[in-house]
Amino acid sequence: MKFIHPEQFISDYSKSRYKGFETNDCVVKAVSILFGIPYDEAHGFSRGFFDRPEKDGVSDFTKSMRRLMKNPNFSFNGDVSEIGIEDYSSVKDIYSEYQDGFYLVVTVDHVSVLCDGTWLDYKGIIKQKEEVYAVYEFSEFAHFDSIRKKISENNNSSFDFWLIAIVLVAVFLFFNEKEVKHELRNFKKWVKREIHIDF
Repeated sequence: MKFIHPEQFISDYSKSRYKGFETNDCVVKAVSILFGIPYDEAHGFSRGFFDRPEKDGVSDFTKSMRRLMKNPNFSFNGDVSEIGIEDYSSVKDIYSEYQDGFYLVVTVDHVSVLCDGTWLDYKGIIKQKEEVYAVYEFSEFAHFDSIRKKISENNNSSFDFWLIAIVLVAVFLFFNEKEVKHELRNFKKWVKREIHIDF
């Protein structure tokens, strides 16, 4: 599974008065990313619509989300719909099936944003075998193009880094062929002597 650090997609996170103070704020971060609103505004939104206390998670996110979607006095700046998923669907199942689009994925103690096959989340928090309780699809939000652009830039910079590293190693090997061969011979001798492996 691919992950990208979420904070670069959160508006005004570096200037937030809650930065360094808040914990268990996955709902706040997901709301900020998906609705395209600053972190502090998402903080208030989460408190008002999801009954989220400071430094704590939301006790029944799915119930609160469904209530929000049915509220006739609330309108989204795009389309939001709950997707019917199979019973006991895992994170791996959802990740495999929903590779295109923006999704809010709800697991036992966490909500996470999945965009075009990339988790906008911290690596290691969600596990492939975890059960998924709900999935919401978000579409037609104007700011999603800018998120996709950032993801693309992120992927390209990662590719560029590895390409540069490979080229540098190749250049080093080319210009230091004798030294490299010498070190490899020494390594083989050490392996034969210490580990008793025949080449």
